[in-house]
Amino acid sequence: MKNSFFIIFFAVIISIVSSQNILSQVIDSFSSQDSSAKRKTDINSLKKGFYSIQFAINSNFTLGNFDDATLSIKRHLSSHSALRLSFSGNYVLQENDNNDFLKESEAYYSVNLIYIYYLNPLDIFNVYGFTGCNYSFGNSLREYTNGYSKSKYLSYGPLVGIGTEYFIFRKLSLFAEYSYSFNFGKTTTTSDNYSDPFEKSESSSSTINFHSENVKFGLAVYFSF
Repeated sequence: MKNSFFIIFFAVIISIVSSQNILSQVIDSFSSQDSSAKRKTDINSLKKGFYSIQFAINSNFTLGNFDDATLSIKRHLSSHSALRLSFSGNYVLQENDNNDFLKESEAYYSVNLIYIYYLNPLDIFNVYGFTGCNYSFGNSLREYTNGYSKSKYLSYGPLVGIGTEYFIFRKLSLFAEYSYSFNFGKTTTTSDNYSDPFEKSESSSSTINFHSENVKFGLAVYFSF
């Protein structure tokens, strides 16, 4: 009876020790997985609320305006999705009494808004697709001593593309993009001769343009508030 009691007692002790070892291994396994997941989410900044500014990498390895935009900024809605807004503008005014015109001015503005979807946002190397629209408009005016000529330009349409992004550091990445756009354009030109009221004329032309961009390389800097 006494021997049976000791056998049962030792069996219980062994069971408890074994259970503790198994529980410890399970806890260590979950801790390891959590640590691994945490390290994986820290390798890039593709997270909700993060912003980034894009710069172009030119052929001579200098930085410039990406996609010819004055400003290109992206905001992440989640780890998978983001919105990017690009804006560019230019205004030129020239006055010259030595030539046959008195004043010449030209203005051009462009806005580009795209939605980006990342396929694998937890990796250091990412692939994404994007779609959106572009809108641009401009006008020019040339005034002569005896008349003027002015024109207005408008263009808009959708675009699609694909890209890849590699994170050098958590908040710094290199990326490459290829896009294809479909644009509708219209130009209206008006001219007038002050000396002859019957010489005033107006003409317009419309265009439809399919345009594929060359592969563009860039640098992105991420930040958050």
